[in-house]
Amino acid sequence: MQIPLKRTIRNFILVGILNIILISGVIVIMDVQFKASTVELRKNELRRLVQLGLNSIEPIRRGYREGTYSREEALELIASQVRLLTFDDETQPNYLFMSTYDGIMLVQPFEPELEGSNQLNLRDADGNFIIRELIKQAKSEPGWVSYRYHPPGVAEAQEKLSYITGLQEFDCYIGTGIYSGDIQTATRNYFLTLSIIFSITVIILIGLAALITYPIVASVRTITASMTELDESPLLQAPVSKPIKFKKNSDAYYLVSGFNDIVRRLAARNREIIAASEERDSLREEHIRIIEESLSEKEMMLKEINHRVKNNFQIIISLLKLELSENQDPVTRESFLELISRLESISIIHNMLYSNENYSSVSAETYLKNLAEYIIHSFGADQKIDIMYSIDSMEFSIDQAVTIGMITNETLTNSVKYAFKENESGIVSIGLHNKAGSLIFTITDNGSGLPDEYIQGKQGSLGINLIRNLSRQLDGTMTIDNSDGTRYRIEFTEKST
Repeated sequence: MQIPLKRTIRNFILVGILNIILISGVIVIMDVQFKASTVELRKNELRRLVQLGLNSIEPIRRGYREGTYSREEALELIASQVRLLTFDDETQPNYLFMSTYDGIMLVQPFEPELEGSNQLNLRDADGNFIIRELIKQAKSEPGWVSYRYHPPGVAEAQEKLSYITGLQEFDCYIGTGIYSGDIQTATRNYFLTLSIIFSITVIILIGLAALITYPIVASVRTITASMTELDESPLLQAPVSKPIKFKKNSDAYYLVSGFNDIVRRLAARNREIIAASEERDSLREEHIRIIEESLSEKEMMLKEINHRVKNNFQIIISLLKLELSENQDPVTRESFLELISRLESISIIHNMLYSNENYSSVSAETYLKNLAEYIIHSFGADQKIDIMYSIDSMEFSIDQAVTIGMITNETLTNSVKYAFKENESGIVSIGLHNKAGSLIFTITDNGSGLPDEYIQGKQGSLGINLIRNLSRQLDGTMTIDNSDGTRYRIEFTEKST
């Protein structure tokens, strides 16, 4: 087996050509991007130069405003100052120009013969009125005007981009501009230098690669020839313990010896990895079994706790009902009925939350719908009261769900007791919306509203006070609107489930 050096050299040359093509493509792309960025940089520079001009004449303008100079004196001083503001671009000198809104050229440092002349009808290569466009822009706001004009000493018209700002108190403007040819020249010079650097770098890299690779290829040829010779000789048919002889200190000797040593170490390491993997799998299965048993025990304990809580609720409710049956005082009976209703609601909330396999959160929509329908049904009002829902998709934490459930019970109880007269039908609307992390919970009815004494916390106001306290538990605020029916609005912060 032979490694053809000519083909290797040809591949190096091909790689070099491909690199040159790739670099050329990169240069073209960079040229487009650089040109765009250069235009933006030059525009920023022009704005800065005009601003420097404005800063330099600001003392004169201030003197005019304060009455130190007359308008003619100030205008002459400004023109003299602007005439001095010439600067060097990357390709050629540049300047600030100045003209009145009547078209009289006041400052033109590089063409002083134009100063004092009326250039209002000056046209560019496309027939557009240059000065009129500049005046129009200056009267409006500082900005850019593009036109095609002949640079000084150049016969062919080029696109020119000028930045203009008006001096409204003097009915004139100042500005400066740049020709597209200047940008193209700067870009061309930059990429010419870049191309030369790239080309030299590619040539050097190809040469270095050839110098570095040639000894390696020669060594591989020697090793390959030796391996071919061994493969064709009866030496490999000998016992494995018999060493294969190579000339010491040769590239082939060190390469093959190192390779054989690596293979032996890899085989030993592989056996260690397999043993460790089998041990890890065994440990993992044992850990999984222990975790599953622990989870099963905890689930059983939780179910037992929930069952006992449910039974305790039923016992307490039964005791209260027994006490109620033996008490004939109307006020006391009403208090007992409200307490029983609250306990039954809490019991229902508990059953709804812990009958779900997910003990950390509950669907807000499902929870509120089921709870509201149960409460209305428990009062026997489901035939005359319709419930409307507008609930965003979200999850309640268990703590929030319990508190919101109790609020729902109290508000719906108030609607049934106070909003609708006997046999009077009505609508209750329940809303829950997320507004940038704040939850807006509303319960509204279209009934006759709550008594003023109840809202003010005077008569029979335990329910309304309970709603306020529950709202505080949510770290929220509650408002009641009793103008058209009753509307409870509770705003609180969404908590992570």
